[in-house]
This record gives sequence, structure tokens and C-alpha cells, in this order.
Amino acid sequence: MQGGDASQTIGLNLGWDFTQRFTAFAHIEAGPVLQKDGDLKTWFPHSNAGLGVGCVVAKDRKEALALRALVARGLEKDWEYNMLDAGIFFQPTSRRGVTIGLGYRHYHSCTDGASNVHSAYASFGLRF
Repeated sequence: MQGGDASQTIGLNLGWDFTQRFTAFAHIEAGPVLQKDGDLKTWFPHSNAGLGVGCVVAKDRKEALALRALVARGLEKDWEYNMLDAGIFFQPTSRRGVTIGLGYRHYHSCTDGASNVHSAYASFGLRF
């Protein structure tokens, strides 16, 4: 296997704001991943769960810019991996609103024959 060519996932972060700047959260995510091996392309399920932290680095009355990082473990037996994720997110300062983010992920493969995967991503979410 060469690594993921494409994926679409849906995730859930359940967090707690310890202060106005610092947060911690539990993460769970699932979706299909397209793997390419030579000319053969195959979709297979992918899911992971982990823990993360966040820090607001700038804010005004309505919006905030936050850095987030998380560590997760793949839950599927076909491809076992550890995931490291870091991103920057534009979010509302209130408890409700839309979040938009950009980030980078490194999937450290623990499965023989499967290589590590690096990917950039864009994120759209709801905060409530």
C-alpha cells in the first residue's frame, strides 16, 4: 500500500474550556480512505480516537484564533496507526458558531507493508 490518496471523514471533539485560553478535548473520527497500490485503488473504512489540547492565541469580542494539537490511535485492524495532528482554527468566542481550520496530519503506520501518510486538511465545524 502506498498511502491515502483521498479521505472524507466526519469527526466529533468533546471538550472542556479550562480557562478562556486553554481547552482539552476527546476526539473520535470515521470515514472512508482511498488507498492506491500500483494501478489498484480501494476504499476502506478508517476510524480513530484520541485526545487533544487547544490554545487561543488571539481574540477579539466575537472571534478567536486557536492552535490545536491531538494524538489519536487508529481503530481498524486493516491499518493500524498513530496519528499526530496540528492545526490553526478560526472560531467564535461564544459557545455557538462555525469553526474553520487548516491543519497537517502525520499517520505513523504500524502495519507491515503500509507506509506512513502525511496530509494537509481543511476543516469546517460547528461549535455548541
